[in-house]
Amino acid sequence: MRHARMLTIVMTIMAAASVFAQDPWPPDVFVSPQCPSPSDVITLTVSDTWTTDCIPSGITSTQVQGNSLYITLNQPCYFVCNPKLVSWQYTCTVGPLAAGCYDVHVGSSGCGTVPPAKAATFCVGAGTTLILPYEGSVSEPGKAFRVNNTYAGMETSYGGYFQADGAQGRGVYARSTSTVPDVNTYGGFFYAAGPKGRGVFGQSAGAEGTGVKGWASNDGDVQNYGGHFCATGARGIGVYGWAENTGDAENFGGVFLAEGARGIGVLAQGGPQGVAGQFDGDTLITGRGNGIIFPDGTKQTTAANGGGSSAGCCAKPAYDSGWVATPPGSPTQTFQKQLKHNLGGNVDDYVVDLQTKHTTIAGPQPPTNQGIGSTFYYAGLTTTNIILCGPGSAIDAGTSLRVRIWVCNCDGGAGPEPN
Repeated sequence: MRHARMLTIVMTIMAAASVFAQDPWPPDVFVSPQCPSPSDVITLTVSDTWTTDCIPSGITSTQVQGNSLYITLNQPCYFVCNPKLVSWQYTCTVGPLAAGCYDVHVGSSGCGTVPPAKAATFCVGAGTTLILPYEGSVSEPGKAFRVNNTYAGMETSYGGYFQADGAQGRGVYARSTSTVPDVNTYGGFFYAAGPKGRGVFGQSAGAEGTGVKGWASNDGDVQNYGGHFCATGARGIGVYGWAENTGDAENFGGVFLAEGARGIGVLAQGGPQGVAGQFDGDTLITGRGNGIIFPDGTKQTTAANGGGSSAGCCAKPAYDSGWVATPPGSPTQTFQKQLKHNLGGNVDDYVVDLQTKHTTIAGPQPPTNQGIGSTFYYAGLTTTNIILCGPGSAIDAGTSLRVRIWVCNCDGGAGPEPN
């Protein structure tokens, strides 16, 4: 009789365990806060709704092993499991935890032993919300996060979509803090493998917006780049920029600035069958003394053949002082005026023209070269300065001097001589 009673008890316990095992496993796990920081204590809530009243009685233990958390529920021995829906929940705390991502496994011990099963994953970071909506997207320790969008259709899809609504919001702020020498680091690295892929596409709808802005802020004696773009294809285009505004407004297909002592606004390298730059329209070089520097180091600041479309047009001088009035003074006293032209290069390549203009009682007189080289002359010509010399102006007659300089250093000969 005793054996029959014992057999009944065992069968009842087995029946209870069987009913317990039929409910879905693992139960739900809720993490609070949802995006904890390394200083937070984390609350884990385990809950579910079962089909009988044979529910766990509580949490037996919580263990952290590496990047895995194990929660063990206590399952009591029930003699009778009444069929009905019963909701239950229990909480425990862990942490603070080091930054990284953690998998939560839930198991049970007691009469209804179930091995641990993965129920949730959460990440400990800087406290910012991270949503990974695409299949295959995961958070990885040491990699912040990896988004793998497995969608293979023809509609628009995103490997990452970022939005910031604040007044000074930044959709993406990427920074590399590595100072290891002789390695490539990237504030942002973008790659598109498709036949019409775009590594970076930037658009700004603001009145003064910038689709993409790049700058190098190191102002030391280093070579840095406001933008560095490379296309290795046979017909690759390193940079393609356009401005769509067709109105009467000044707009730019691209603006590049490097402020360093050796900064390069744009570095362009052409492919095997391409060119470094192609311009469909006039090319304007501004700034006194600026021009084109050739591979042999020579610099051309004026057109060698005069350019232009008008017959008899003379090349514009690289420097023009304008008319400089001489101060009143004795004809026996020499007037000197130092001017800066900053043309650089070699003074042997300079062609200098000096003119005078007199204003008498009868009025302004035409320019002349009378007295040039004797009464009036220039001296101290360097790659930066020139000195104008001559007697002072008489009381009843004023004298002005004008000096112009052409730089002629092309192999094909100098440009047209000044008249």
